[in-house]
Amino acid sequence: MTQNSSNKESFDQEDFRLYYQHQYDRMKELEQQRLIMTNVIVSISVLSLT
Repeated sequence: MTQNSSNKESFDQEDFRLYYQHQYDRMKELEQQRLIMTNVIVSISVLSLT
């Protein structure tokens, strides 16, 4: 019984780790997209002003 409990706990910890890793990856991707969009907007603004 304790073996099953221990295995479940380790699976739960692994699930939590994977969930948070996935969230960090999503945030990283969104920040990269934001940076690209910001660079495009700034570039277009500079080109329109010159």
